[in-house]
Amino acid sequence: MRLKDIYLKYKSIFHNLSYMAILRVFMLILPLITYPYLIRVVGSKNYGLVVYTLSIIAFFRIFVKFGFEMSAVKNIAQNSDDIAKKSEIISSTLIIQMFFYLLGFSFLYFLIQIIPQFKENQKLVYFAYLLPLCDILFLVWFFQGIEKMKYITVVNVIAGIIGLCLIFIFIREPEDYIYIPLFQAISLLIGATYSLWLVLKKENITFYIPSKNKILFYLKESFSFFISRSSAVFNREINTILLANFASMNSVAFYDLAKKIIDVFKMPNSIINQVVYPYISKNKNKVLAKKIFFIRIIIAVFLMAIVYFFGQFFILFLGGESMLGAISILKLFNFMLLFTAITYYTGSTLLVAFGYSNKFNISVIYSTILFLIAVLLMYISNFITITNVVFLMLTVETYLMIYRYYYCKRYKIL
Repeated sequence: MRLKDIYLKYKSIFHNLSYMAILRVFMLILPLITYPYLIRVVGSKNYGLVVYTLSIIAFFRIFVKFGFEMSAVKNIAQNSDDIAKKSEIISSTLIIQMFFYLLGFSFLYFLIQIIPQFKENQKLVYFAYLLPLCDILFLVWFFQGIEKMKYITVVNVIAGIIGLCLIFIFIREPEDYIYIPLFQAISLLIGATYSLWLVLKKENITFYIPSKNKILFYLKESFSFFISRSSAVFNREINTILLANFASMNSVAFYDLAKKIIDVFKMPNSIINQVVYPYISKNKNKVLAKKIFFIRIIIAVFLMAIVYFFGQFFILFLGGESMLGAISILKLFNFMLLFTAITYYTGSTLLVAFGYSNKFNISVIYSTILFLIAVLLMYISNFITITNVVFLMLTVETYLMIYRYYYCKRYKIL
């Protein structure tokens, strides 16, 4: 098949891949632009406190999203030509998410009153809680579902530039660390406002209050995705919380820097995931699924080599000599590039797209149980260190990789 024919056959994938690539490159490079500035201005301890707070808020963010970033994408993709159905999906989703946002705020207020560390930093916590609101209003899942990533790419780039300017203009002293999440939220809310306008005006979506039965239907449908996504976020964010409470805020900063670098190199495969998921959900193309699987592995191995040889340079460039303690953590984290290339694709893309959501959800729940048992043993034996936490992450990801690959082979998806 000629290249032109391949392009015409998968035209929507190539277009969305291009826009998603621009978006992900920008969104991952953006924090790396601000990181050297912030770590030097506010210091590693204050920056570690910001990372710790954002890890706490991540649990509220996943509660507010309630798995709709998976279920709603699939529903929108399957009804991309039906305006009435899309209006129903988006209206139901926004009503549910706003209810959970208000419920989450009530619980957060309660935590601030009873936890001294939260009370001492309540401005920082409240500012950070604007981020779940941004998640609701930005509607990335809608644009992903209709395979029009051009809109959301433009909006995110504009919002990111605004946030960048706010940080460089107003973060001038160590005490200004509390405003870091505020400026992130302000820029995102500006972008979210524009994305809502695009949905209502350009896509002709009508917002209304659906019937109680419709709302309950979408709530129940997304519940299993919420459980699996909650487990995944728990596995990821609890590490920061453990380090903050059992190690130090400096350890949190080391961990965060290594993770930021790895997240940049996860980007190519992450882009592929987001772009092909709606397409495979609609077309169930196993031949394409297999080709992409092997391409992802090749990409992951190549990126691992780059991190291995240039990791120390990245750390010195971003954090300076004071952050050299992150080198050993980065070397361990490097294996995640290969593991996640397999687990993310076989799970949230293939198993879900081909109708085996239960296996995907169960894999995450089992991995969380494994993680909790290991954390409990580490706590009892006073064995919680930054190195052991990363080893635990690798162990859990290895389990997920084997489990999901096995079922993809068993169901003849790969």
